[in-house]
Amino acid sequence: MYVMSIDLESWVHRPIFGVPIERQTKLEDADFIPSAVGVILDRLARFKAKATFFCLGSVAEWYPDVVREIVAQGHELAIHGYTHRFLHDHTRQSFEDEIVRTQDILARFSENPIGFRASTYTYAPFLYEVLEEHGFRYDSSILPIKTPLYDWSMYEDSTPFWVTPKILEIPLSIYKLGGIRIPVGGFYLRLLGGGVELRLLRRIEERFGVGVFYVHPWEILSNPPVPVSWPKRLLAYYRIPALGDFEAVLRSFTWTSFREALDIIGEELAVKGSKRK
Repeated sequence: MYVMSIDLESWVHRPIFGVPIERQTKLEDADFIPSAVGVILDRLARFKAKATFFCLGSVAEWYPDVVREIVAQGHELAIHGYTHRFLHDHTRQSFEDEIVRTQDILARFSENPIGFRASTYTYAPFLYEVLEEHGFRYDSSILPIKTPLYDWSMYEDSTPFWVTPKILEIPLSIYKLGGIRIPVGGFYLRLLGGGVELRLLRRIEERFGVGVFYVHPWEILSNPPVPVSWPKRLLAYYRIPALGDFEAVLRSFTWTSFREALDIIGEELAVKGSKRK
């Protein structure tokens, strides 16, 4: 089973550009989101793929017609926060406020969202408690690697597990090669290319029963040039747009959403008696 996810955020939310939250606005976005999501929806339809869009509440407010079209084409809406603030920069109350606000926004377009992914895969100790209190059924914030922004390396692999009795954690996928952990999707799609990612995805799915892929709109369509230093510029724009690689991934597997995969994953864990420590 292969699960496709889109982190629905603008280029203005990219940490590498350092745009202050107060300037992360629709005006700054300048209609980038409608253009990029239009391309993504076209390719999903072309390859008969279903996906989960982890939406920022602010982006849904900027472009309600875009969100309506996502739902009209049969994709799932889940929550990415209201702003793109790192989870560890939130208080419990500010995080809960964003969750409630975004639930209210997305519920105008579709059934109540049941999934969450933290911005930039960051963490705070109140994460799962708040999600459980507000009726979520799954989270997909864990990317089991260590970077300067987050550290999920305490998890050895991408095995789904019950993080609370009601919240199923479905990590983003990694492939372990010796002591190296190789994620699939996002920057790693651009770094390694579609061919390598396809081989890794097959192996991950064969081992864990689920392969989770992710991508951002700003990886599919080039965003406006932003004045940053040379090393950051290289990382920020490396092999963007990655549309050809994205198409290769879409055409190679049958893709579904987290909502559609959730019960199947839960049943498989029940059969295995799996509960991660």
